[in-house]
Amino acid sequence: MAKKPEIDIVRLSTSFFESSADGLIVTNQQGKIVYVNTKGAELFGYEVDELMGQSVEVLLPAAQMEKHQRLRENYHRNPHPRPMAKGYGLKGKRKDGSIFMAEISLNPLQLEAGQYVVAQVVDVSERKRLEAALKKEQQRFQQYLDVANIIIVVLDREQRVELINKYGSELLGYEEAELLGKNWFDLVIPEEEREKARQFFMEKMQQEEAYAQYESSLLSRTGKRHIIEWRNTYLRNEQGEVISTLSAGIDLTHHKQLLTALQESEARLKSIIETALDGIITIDEKGTVQSVNPAAERLFGYSAGEIIGHNISMLMPQPHREQHDHYIQRYLSTGHKKIIGIGREVRGLRKDGSQFPFWLSVTENRLSGRILFTGMVHDLTEQKEAESALKKHSEELEKRVKARTEALAQAISGLENEIRERKQVEKALKESRAQIQAALDRERELNELKSRFVSMASHEFRTPLATILSSINLIDKYHEPDKKERRIKHIHRIRSNVRDLTNILNDFLSLSKLEEGRVNANYETFDLPELVEEVCEDLRTQAKTGQQILYTHKGGQQQAFLDIKLLKQILHNLLSNAIKYSPEHSEIRIVSKIDDQHIRFTIADQGIGIPKSEQSQLFTRFFRAHNATNIQGTGLGLSIVKKHVKLMKGDISFTSEEGVGTTFSLSFPVQQD
Repeated sequence: MAKKPEIDIVRLSTSFFESSADGLIVTNQQGKIVYVNTKGAELFGYEVDELMGQSVEVLLPAAQMEKHQRLRENYHRNPHPRPMAKGYGLKGKRKDGSIFMAEISLNPLQLEAGQYVVAQVVDVSERKRLEAALKKEQQRFQQYLDVANIIIVVLDREQRVELINKYGSELLGYEEAELLGKNWFDLVIPEEEREKARQFFMEKMQQEEAYAQYESSLLSRTGKRHIIEWRNTYLRNEQGEVISTLSAGIDLTHHKQLLTALQESEARLKSIIETALDGIITIDEKGTVQSVNPAAERLFGYSAGEIIGHNISMLMPQPHREQHDHYIQRYLSTGHKKIIGIGREVRGLRKDGSQFPFWLSVTENRLSGRILFTGMVHDLTEQKEAESALKKHSEELEKRVKARTEALAQAISGLENEIRERKQVEKALKESRAQIQAALDRERELNELKSRFVSMASHEFRTPLATILSSINLIDKYHEPDKKERRIKHIHRIRSNVRDLTNILNDFLSLSKLEEGRVNANYETFDLPELVEEVCEDLRTQAKTGQQILYTHKGGQQQAFLDIKLLKQILHNLLSNAIKYSPEHSEIRIVSKIDDQHIRFTIADQGIGIPKSEQSQLFTRFFRAHNATNIQGTGLGLSIVKKHVKLMKGDISFTSEEGVGTTFSLSFPVQQD
């Protein structure tokens, strides 16, 4: 049998209560439920009759029951409309024991039967869930802004900063709060660009004209200039009016520096090729000329424009002119080399129809899927003329000897004089032949050195240059924040290849100066440990992961008297090799000592070592051990080191075991004459 309500339902405006979208519960001063509308019963999972007369605490979690009783008693002492326990995170308990988030508003109701409380109950579980999700999404968005490796900034129409991410504020050297509300152009745009940039911004805002991409400069707090590439869009209010701009910027400063270094490296290579005394010609796999240097133009009598784009056979006399394309195709199909990497003497055809002999050295290069052949043309005209003169001179000498012999047969009395004269002539002949032969040998040696230089330059320069160009092109495409790792990877590749190109050029220039006798030792007194530590510190930036360069100076004497520049080059070369040929997480140890007679060094690594069968060739120009052919290098470094050591009257030796490591020992006299 249903319980009879404690108060008159009519007086409670039943129709109003039942039509409410919220749960309504009326309790007396003892906390007993005297009325509940249908919505309220459904909210807690009960029938209306099940709640009538029940303590209101039955609708609360156990943890809130005791506290609620005290709050209820306090409320009846001072009843007034208010939200219940605002900020305490109220919860309701359904009949099935499940808990939900609730908001409850209390209103006192004074009737003849006594004082009552009307509680309006709203289930806010879904709203709280949505609020939490929104807060989490806002935090995630802020994290995205903060970790993005680009500048993100929002400017209002008055050029004030409304928003800037963590990367942007750190790049400029400010706290975020220092930038917010400040005029962007007055604070970070260089003075010489400020008004032009400000005018550009104001015009675009006024015209509401899109300006998707452009470059500008920013000044950090320390005065460092950054070159930024911007992408922009407008932010509008609900009426569609432009209220601010959202800009995303990528710092191109380092990229620009690398590009400049690449251009300088290319210019240096171009200068070497254009100033070479021998002709250099590049053709593709079809025999079409791709490039010629000024020396080749002079040798053949054509301008570059008359040769480039035409078949190389135009520079050949018959029968080689007609057969040249067959030579290339046969090599490409069989791999059999007749000239490539070998070289031989051939004849060239000038524009005026005259022919001349030259030594041809050819190297093959593969670049971006293309096969290119680079030929070095060394004119043999003077050499042939010298050989002809030598032959003619020999014939003349033979005639003179014959004449003297006949004279001796006719004049017995002058035999001794004639014999003496003949011996003198023969001696002069031998000396002349020896001098000419020495000149020819030197010429051939220089020719071989030049050929190997061009071959080495073609290979060692083109591969890093191709890698750098490829990486720059890829970096230009990786503007998105999620491609930061790829950009960094290609920047490291560019930095590594630019350093390799610089080392190669330095080797070639050092060898050239040494061969020409333009290097002398300039001695001065200096602090030896300080200099060695400086070299070590410089090279630690090039060390592989986990590699350690450990330096020790033994003894109390620290002052040395040597050529500082030559010693730095020697130590730099030996330590660079130790880094290059040693694995990651290995130790490289350098020890210096000065005693009464000598200044001594040892440099020991844990690298790949030098095969015993090849150790005798270690200081030979262009020598590369067979276990190092896959590692970048010119084969000139140790040859240069030995020459530098000899310039300072020193000695160099080494011990090495393949797979264990190598130790170099240097010794210089303390006193220089």
